[in-house]
Amino acid sequence: MKNFTIDRKAIAYYLILLLVLVTWTDSKNLPPMSLRVIFMCAVILPLLIKKSMLLPEVFFTFVVISASSYAVSYMPVDGLYVLITILFSITVLGRRNGIHLKIPMCFKMLCLLSIFMDIFFSSDLAFALNWLAIIVVAESFFLVKDSQQLRLLAFSFAVISLVLSLEFIFVGSRFITDVNTLDGTLERKGWTDPNYFGSILGFGIFTSIVELITKKNDSKRIRYFYLLTVLVSLYTLFGTASRGAVVALICSSLILLFVCPLKKSYRLGVILTSFLILFVMFKLNMLDLLILRFQSDAGDAGGRTEIWIPRMNAFFNECSPIQWMFGLGTDAAMRLGTNQFIGFHNDYLSVLVKYGFVGLFCLLGLLLKPVLSSSINKGIVAAGIVYMSLCMFSIEPFTGGQWGCLYFYLYIILLSQVKYEKSV
Repeated sequence: MKNFTIDRKAIAYYLILLLVLVTWTDSKNLPPMSLRVIFMCAVILPLLIKKSMLLPEVFFTFVVISASSYAVSYMPVDGLYVLITILFSITVLGRRNGIHLKIPMCFKMLCLLSIFMDIFFSSDLAFALNWLAIIVVAESFFLVKDSQQLRLLAFSFAVISLVLSLEFIFVGSRFITDVNTLDGTLERKGWTDPNYFGSILGFGIFTSIVELITKKNDSKRIRYFYLLTVLVSLYTLFGTASRGAVVALICSSLILLFVCPLKKSYRLGVILTSFLILFVMFKLNMLDLLILRFQSDAGDAGGRTEIWIPRMNAFFNECSPIQWMFGLGTDAAMRLGTNQFIGFHNDYLSVLVKYGFVGLFCLLGLLLKPVLSSSINKGIVAAGIVYMSLCMFSIEPFTGGQWGCLYFYLYIILLSQVKYEKSV
């Protein structure tokens, strides 16, 4: 099989596909199925023909962008389609030879529990197929000794974040809404859900910062690309005013800054540059909405406690011991304690109610395992898990099967098991 190489013609080809991907602007309707199938074939067939192991990075770059845009585009994002495509690709390419990436057993157990509970107690498999697709990809395409693939994942996240940011900057004004807070009203550019959108941008910012810190010998061109990604994505992130994503990014970035073996002068320069950027953005009124949203929080986590408290009370007071252990499944969980079918806005509570204490134990285990098992990259892995874990407190990217979050978890797992050139 060919190595991870891609020529200029291929780069131009996929850039054209990216431009096509962002041309769909109907946020209420999906493109015709025929066009989606044709587009997916256009993405994967050249990789299959060339027997390229770049397939997971290229494929998920398009999937995450399509799923995270204001209008789901030509690239299919449904778990069943993605899983079938992955399985078909494996039959054509075969599994890579070598020691494959090991997904934590807790993740596999949670996936099996989800499949069982949702087959018997819900109307569909919800997002278990998304989890299964990630497990299959990890243990078929990724090798623990391949640090090059880790860098490709980081580059993929940077492309995702930059493309989504540019799309937001150019067309976000079409979706301006008024945000009413206790302290006033401001206009806010909005995607389907700015909080999920903000978390995706954070993944790209995080991986770009890791590359900038750990790869000082990279060419100026690639370093400028990562720096551009960080700046443009930060501008966009503050524009979405997602408090959860901003807090998670600040915490994880501070961990990165102080756990990586950097010179004091370099660390000081990063801190001063960060303060300068924030000062400029503050003076240009780019932080007004974010600051207003923090100031106006009434201590109820943006109204989320109105969901959390009734759900927890109903779970412990109305459910049986068996349900405490294994949960209620998706459908019943989404209605528990409320009079409507509504999400949890918290991954931990979501897992507890859907899959019980067994599911919650699995979720905590799959988050802790990469940190505990990593050796060389423990600090960076911990920072990545902190970012992801904090995002999961205010939204449901993991249990909701958000492709960006699952793809980032794959990056973290690889980072925890690969020897990242022994320089980190």
